[in-house]
Amino acid sequence: MARAAWRMVAVAVWVVLLLPAAAGQEPVVLLDERWDVEQLHGDTRAQAQEVPDAPSGRAVLRITNREGDPDLRIRNAGRLQPRYVGQAPVLRLRYRTDRWDGRWRVELYTYFRYVSERTFPVLAGDLDGGGPDGRLTADGRWHTARATLEATDEVAQILESFPEANIPMFVRLRPVAGGPSGHETFVDLVEVIPSPDAPDEPAPHTPQLTYFPHELADWFTDPELRPMPVYDEGNIRRLGPEDDVQATLDRARPGDVFLLKPGVYHQRLTLRAEGTAERPVVLAAEQPGTVTLSGEPPEFTPRFEPTEHEGIFVAEVPWRVRWALADGPHGRNLFGYDSLEHLRARTRPTRGGGLEEDLPPEGFAWEDGRLYVMLSSGQDPRQVPVLIHRRYESAEADAPYSEFWRPQHRMSAGDVQEDATLLTVEGRHIRVGGLQFILAPQTGILADGEHITVHDCYFNGTLKGIVAVDVADLTVEHCEYSQYPFYQWLRRAREREAPWWQVPPDGVFVRHSGPRTRLRNNLAYEAHDTVRPHPVHPVVHISPKPEQMSEYAYNFFYSSHDECLELESATPLNLRVHHNVFMNAVVPLAISPVLEGPLLIDHNFLLVCPEHGINSALLKFQLIPAWRHFNKPTQGLTFVHNTAVNPRGFLYWTGDDHTFRDNIMENNILLVRQASRWRLEGFEVSPHNLYHGIPANELDHLEHLMRDALPGFVQAPDFPGFDPPGSSVLPLPTPSDPAPARDAETPRMDLHLRPDSPGINAGNPETAHRYGRRHRGEAPDLGAIEHGDRWRFPTPGPRWARGELAPWRPPLPPSLDPAWVGLQE
Repeated sequence: MARAAWRMVAVAVWVVLLLPAAAGQEPVVLLDERWDVEQLHGDTRAQAQEVPDAPSGRAVLRITNREGDPDLRIRNAGRLQPRYVGQAPVLRLRYRTDRWDGRWRVELYTYFRYVSERTFPVLAGDLDGGGPDGRLTADGRWHTARATLEATDEVAQILESFPEANIPMFVRLRPVAGGPSGHETFVDLVEVIPSPDAPDEPAPHTPQLTYFPHELADWFTDPELRPMPVYDEGNIRRLGPEDDVQATLDRARPGDVFLLKPGVYHQRLTLRAEGTAERPVVLAAEQPGTVTLSGEPPEFTPRFEPTEHEGIFVAEVPWRVRWALADGPHGRNLFGYDSLEHLRARTRPTRGGGLEEDLPPEGFAWEDGRLYVMLSSGQDPRQVPVLIHRRYESAEADAPYSEFWRPQHRMSAGDVQEDATLLTVEGRHIRVGGLQFILAPQTGILADGEHITVHDCYFNGTLKGIVAVDVADLTVEHCEYSQYPFYQWLRRAREREAPWWQVPPDGVFVRHSGPRTRLRNNLAYEAHDTVRPHPVHPVVHISPKPEQMSEYAYNFFYSSHDECLELESATPLNLRVHHNVFMNAVVPLAISPVLEGPLLIDHNFLLVCPEHGINSALLKFQLIPAWRHFNKPTQGLTFVHNTAVNPRGFLYWTGDDHTFRDNIMENNILLVRQASRWRLEGFEVSPHNLYHGIPANELDHLEHLMRDALPGFVQAPDFPGFDPPGSSVLPLPTPSDPAPARDAETPRMDLHLRPDSPGINAGNPETAHRYGRRHRGEAPDLGAIEHGDRWRFPTPGPRWARGELAPWRPPLPPSLDPAWVGLQE
């Protein structure tokens, strides 16, 4: 059997699910994609073609057959909710043929990994083409063919377990009788309707909205710093490190307030409670910032001795160590090696059988009951505290360190190693505040429920800070996350042109799935993908309605060894990202991939600083290989009123073979060191953007933009030469180092617009009302700040982190005024 596949560039095969609704309600469009059409038999060819007399007036799928039967499979043809499967839905398509007068059978099938490891049919039926015995009418005219679809036996488990899932569907057209071997047939429109009483004519196609569909007037979070909650009401219970905290939490009732006294708690806690909006259940520090939930062993301290290998020390540790910290709970996360041999050579095996070399000169390796540690600059672990986690069963897997943290061993949203979690929160209306989470090492907080708030918490030595499993109404505010110094090792590697990129395992501050998530006023640095929403699998579906919207606002995320913000979505993301600062990363902002919005990214700063940045892109539009089966374009993205400055690299990069539809980019200022050729098919950039790339003679690809003009900032960062300066990473700053003195000769960035800036009044006046910002002139100003306004950024991170309670943080770049990101004293 011959097989071939063709990529359809603009095939308009629509699968429309008409939900039962009142008259006048628009249908929900589930399909408007390009397709992989796979031949199953014969010498079939399929391609897109504009046919003027097609009923939809759009492109059609052309099936040309010269030798065999037109047995086609259209991959990733849309999504269907199982609750409609049992209603005898009707499939309808438009066809035109002058040769084929046979019969087809149509099948809808899926690959749904929660049910089966193989594809299986969901709905199937014989197609009635309108001719005798259901055959197609071969008169060269357009006709409507129908099939009443029946559910297969294999769909029962989906109906029972996932009634609200959106299942990705495939469509197969299979001949069952008649027809010549040589013919040409056009298929113009395919619909699935949940009732056999289908109207004669299809509903008109309703494309995605081409702007963010929600009213923004009420969506601006107040930038002023709010006071920390004081828990002095309710049934207050005070507990200390010597108490059995878990036994008390097991008796939680609505209105209970559990206040932990200052100290270190070597207890893994679970809070299962059902509070109410008026009487939430609270677990908080009596004095915020003085309570630590620690994954360290309570009565075990490694006793290090020197080895015969210079700079390497060893201690007896009878359990497998997966994570280690140096220099105290606010100190450095050590790089993990697979063995003593790899630690000595500073190498790591690759999946291809080779070795990555020149890895960090500071790390650890556990081997046969012994923990080997090597600190930078020859430091002695007998003088510098080295902290390790206690024994936990899920770390005892045989996989070496380099494999243990790879994707097959990382938890997903629903697969978390709970014995490596410091706090599990399950229930509704629960608040957690003022705690420090040190050395989980996997997860600080695992949340599962509704109406959960985490505020003013600090995380270090954890793979994930917060994992929220399908939590509705999750709020994370004024928290802090560190994986220092992994970005610094990345910088060192890039300066030396070393062959490795992502130094540590995956490190994420917040990973969540669910509607109405709010991340506000947080501080996170040196993470891998700092924040990752995860509405990926069909079972996770977020409504695009305004009341289901999520919000990220006034966060400062910087120095990430992959992305500051990794946005992914195959279902409606329904998210607004505004008034944040994303600075220094391989890519500060990754839209990779957002396959369905609405997603509004507005009034943010994307910065690469000249001192601590690396040669990188500001934006990423990549369809990662694991997502290619979705076969959808990026759509529903609105990128407006942002200021993006990159004195070291370029604007964006994207993977091959990906398209875009119904996205907007306007009213931005884009200033980059290297010009970026815009090759995003279907993503037309508005002329209301100021783009400046160097060298200017490479800007012909963006000729419709405002270009060849500097944006007119009060003080932009310097644009150094392309080659990065000499090693500026080592030695690493540590908590014991004095704070670096302010270099008065280093000018500080000020990205407000000057009165002579070409960005003033250069925005789109016709769309100004959509973005919730008042403008003084005839049109909005470009960028994140209207001329005459001042950038106000409330202090991010825990509100208790002041003075002696402030955790150690790596120094900011000299060119960044701390007041710009709310970190002034």
